[in-house]
Amino acid sequence: SLTMTLPPSAAIRLETHEAMINAEGIGRTHLHATWSGLGRAEVVHAEKQLATVLPELPSEGGVTLTIGDMGRVTMEHDRNYDLLAFGNRLLDDEAIYGHLIVFAMMLNMEEILVKLLDYARVVRNIVRSENVAEPKDIIPAKRMARFIARLLAEIGTDGKFEAPEEPSALEEAVFHIVSRVNEAE
Repeated sequence: SLTMTLPPSAAIRLETHEAMINAEGIGRTHLHATWSGLGRAEVVHAEKQLATVLPELPSEGGVTLTIGDMGRVTMEHDRNYDLLAFGNRLLDDEAIYGHLIVFAMMLNMEEILVKLLDYARVVRNIVRSENVAEPKDIIPAKRMARFIARLLAEIGTDGKFEAPEEPSALEEAVFHIVSRVNEAE
C-alpha cells in the first residue's frame, strides 16, 4: 500500500529507440525519457503510517540511457545539470536526505540507505582531503595505498574523520600489497 502522488501538471514520456535481447540475455537497449512539471512527489505508506515529500528533481529535462551488448551503461542528460552540487546537497542537507530516509523506511531499506549515505560522505571527504580530481590522481602506489587504507579505516565515521599526516599501519600494509600487484608478484 505505497502511493506516490505527482502534481497534476507532471508529464513523463519514455521512448524506446532500440531494445533487443538474445537467449543468453545479451542485447542492446537505447531509451530516452523526458519529463516536465514533476515538482515534489508525495509518497505515503498507509500500513506503516509514513508519509514524506521527496526532494525536488529538476522540473524539466531528459535523459538518454544506452546499454550496450556487453552491458556497458551510458547516461546522458539533455541539459547540463550540476550533479555534483545536487549530490553534495543530498549528503549535507537533512531537509533532503531526511525525506529519502523516510522513503527508505517504507521499503524496509533504511539501514542500507543510511550506510550508503555515510560511505558516500566518507568517500567525498577522502577525495577532497587527498586532492583527488581524477582517477589518475591516485595512481602512484603510495597515494593509492593511502586512499584505499582511508576508505577501509573510515567506514562508519560519516565523513568527519581527519587522517593523520603520517602513514598508518594499515596504509603501510596496503602499500605493500599495491606495490606487489604493480610489480606483478
